[in-house]
Amino acid sequence: MTMTPDWQTLKGHVTAAFAALRKDGIYARGPVGFDKGEALAKVAEADARGFAYYHSQDAQRARGGGPLWIGFGSATEGGAAAIGCEVVTALERESLHVEWNGSVKTRLAVYLSRDAAKRAAREETRATAERAAQLRKLEADRLEPEAFFAKLRSALEELAAGGRFHVVFGDHVAYEKRKALAAEHRKTLVACPAEFLSTWDKINIDVTTHPVQHDKAVVKQIAEALRKSGFKVSYVHASYLHVRTTG
Repeated sequence: MTMTPDWQTLKGHVTAAFAALRKDGIYARGPVGFDKGEALAKVAEADARGFAYYHSQDAQRARGGGPLWIGFGSATEGGAAAIGCEVVTALERESLHVEWNGSVKTRLAVYLSRDAAKRAAREETRATAERAAQLRKLEADRLEPEAFFAKLRSALEELAAGGRFHVVFGDHVAYEKRKALAAEHRKTLVACPAEFLSTWDKINIDVTTHPVQHDKAVVKQIAEALRKSGFKVSYVHASYLHVRTTG
């Protein structure tokens, strides 16, 4: 992702606003954690009357020219809205432009200026139109979903019947669980989604090789078996592969 020259300036103003908030008893730091879940876990450990934060993914998006999303909340029930107002005030004192609808369920969108917000809105409009065009093309090119997935499921079950692989189907099988299943069955684990979303142009199949972890040669063997069954395998990694959903 390309870093915009405004990012360092925006980050500096937010850092100053956060420092002022901490003096008022609010835990305010960033980046905190990788995503919202990690950030809230860290925030929960803070001894403060309220909190404000952004996480690493928020920072990454802001580096690319988007807003910096800032979450907030309160240590006491019903106090989140007041904390949100305090955070907005602190940011605006740093001459930042803040967009917020007043709901405690909505994070703050912070921009370097009003003009920056307008530029970001125009870019989002352009990106939305581009995504819509890509989706229309995808819908035209995609193979019939039900038949495609039934065929993929059958191919993977046939792979498992050979005795070398253990195949599971699920919406998300966590990395540690995949490792545990591979060790339990003493076989390479192949994890495939139970279904795929209409916006996907590929299906990601996770592979936990056994007994040697990250054995790309084994993943290549799986990819070759799928190709022989008529699938387009577009990418092979040491721990996953991509099967195209388009013709």
